[in-house]
Amino acid sequence: MSGKLVDQKLNYFHEGKTAFLEKRYANALTIFSTFWDKERDSCLAAVRNSSVLAEWSDLAKVYPAAKMELLKRRNEVSNQFLDNHKDSQLYRDLIALNRALGDFQHSLLLFEKLKADHKPLAKEYWPYFQGEALENDEFELVREMGINVDKDLEILRKIYKNINQKFMDWPEDEIIEYKRVNLDFTKESLDKLNYWCELYEAPQEKSKVEAIRRELGLSM
Repeated sequence: MSGKLVDQKLNYFHEGKTAFLEKRYANALTIFSTFWDKERDSCLAAVRNSSVLAEWSDLAKVYPAAKMELLKRRNEVSNQFLDNHKDSQLYRDLIALNRALGDFQHSLLLFEKLKADHKPLAKEYWPYFQGEALENDEFELVREMGINVDKDLEILRKIYKNINQKFMDWPEDEIIEYKRVNLDFTKESLDKLNYWCELYEAPQEKSKVEAIRRELGLSM
């Protein structure tokens, strides 16, 4: 995808955020849902399951139709995943949608079912779920499965790369704010991964976190 096209798509997302702020909730929902539906396999997939769903989740708190659409997609993806366990993107989408809905229990029950019925897949998909498990104090599960930071670092690398898009159609103050929010998110996420690696005594994974800090110029 060209840089210009990426800019256009991110500008479209920005229009949704503006609509939300201006209380044009139906317009905001259309934009957030369209972006999420269409960018599944693009280079903006990380933005789709982070920033876009975060905005959509906030919208759902004040606009019931937004929550209904989130639930609809979660249920659709859940059913698709039950029919096709080998599609890792479906699993990632399901975890992200549950996060947006605040429904950790749905994700936990799904992972426990994977462990019982498809143990190799549970191990493969664990890196996508471990953050949720850590955030929700599932200590025994984390110790059982271990820490793996590879997928988290891959996502953070993509988010950091998008920080430096040009966004020529955005006001300068909003460009600065966008970069600040995403940079803070990247730094905080790396700090959190570092803490978890120390807490669960995973020095090899901790060294990966330190390496990505150096790569991105974010060393402590």
